[in-house]
Amino acid sequence: MLMKYLKKAEMNKSFGLVIFLFGLFGCGGKPPKMKGRPIGPASGQINTVQTFSAVAEDPDGQDVSYRFDWGDDIISKWTEPKPSGTIASDTHTFTTEGEKQIRAQAKDSDGKLSEWSEPKIFFVTTNEASICRRLVCVNSDGDTAGFVSTPAIGDDGTVYVGCSFGHFHAIDSTGMPKAKYVIDPDEEEPIISSPAIGSDGSIYVGALDKLYAFNPNLSVRWFFTTNGEIFSSPAIGADGTVYILSEDGVLYAVSNQGQELWRAQLTGGYSSPAIGPDGSIYIGSDNGYLFCFNSNGNQKWSYYAGSAINSSPTLDREGKIYFGTEDRGVFCVDSTGNLLWRYPTSSPTSSIVLDYNGNVYFGTESGELISLSSSGSERWIFFETGSSGSTPAVRN
Repeated sequence: MLMKYLKKAEMNKSFGLVIFLFGLFGCGGKPPKMKGRPIGPASGQINTVQTFSAVAEDPDGQDVSYRFDWGDDIISKWTEPKPSGTIASDTHTFTTEGEKQIRAQAKDSDGKLSEWSEPKIFFVTTNEASICRRLVCVNSDGDTAGFVSTPAIGDDGTVYVGCSFGHFHAIDSTGMPKAKYVIDPDEEEPIISSPAIGSDGSIYVGALDKLYAFNPNLSVRWFFTTNGEIFSSPAIGADGTVYILSEDGVLYAVSNQGQELWRAQLTGGYSSPAIGPDGSIYIGSDNGYLFCFNSNGNQKWSYYAGSAINSSPTLDREGKIYFGTEDRGVFCVDSTGNLLWRYPTSSPTSSIVLDYNGNVYFGTESGELISLSSSGSERWIFFETGSSGSTPAVRN
């Protein structure tokens, strides 16, 4: 009887050793590791689609999937697996205002999880442009400046905005000035370009014929000179590349160190680029074409709308692109450039805003605020005296 129990104990010991060795070696190597915090804008309007990206490396070289904690009690589904070290993107629509702490997590092919990343701070506002109402800039003659561009908000709540005197301002969250940079002391050319903030805190804005990169204290990191003045706003890719259109119709891709990566000749215009989750760049031109480029500068396709496109394209979660024209209305095309629908208007339109349900909102210079369904059918029209060239904000 004693020998029977000893033999059983020896078997259990061997079995335990097998379990230990399996746990040590059987499940592969180490989990993936996140590389920094998520990449994306520092602020945005409520009920609009926002795109964020993340990257992780797996020590064993396995493919990696990602998910995002959006900071509003919602965690995304896992993305499709991508090679280790490859950037992945996802979109989210925030339905509440305030500060959101966005984190990302990676999972390898064996199901091993990384730690959650450090948070990316994102501010959700009802209407960013309303911040400008309390900012006042006065020159030496006592003239008061206007604010044409839309502000950008840093992770610490600092507001960055350009004014009509050609000054670029940093204002703290209480409305007190922190710093100011004068673009050209000899000229009071307005800054129309709206700033964009990179994941490293750099602030990018176009003024005169230059794309500027500022540190948060508004010291200049670098500037890049274009062939024409800049009235459009920069867009930042997931890898930090900055895209900007100059007035003479050249789309530039500039590294976050200020080196030109490539350029593409359009015809002109004031459209600002928009970037899709796969890194595609969408931009309109004043000869009526919507262009799509890949991140290497190769044109993927173009769509002819028949009228100048000076507003900026907007993308939804399905990859559809919405844009307005000077006199042929609002268009919706799919990610391959095929027309899905058109809503005619007789005057220029603002850029498009989408709500959580995919409904479309835009203003016209003839004083209309129009809402369409995601399929392009008219929901309602609000008439106002005067033009409505600004982009609306929406709230459910």
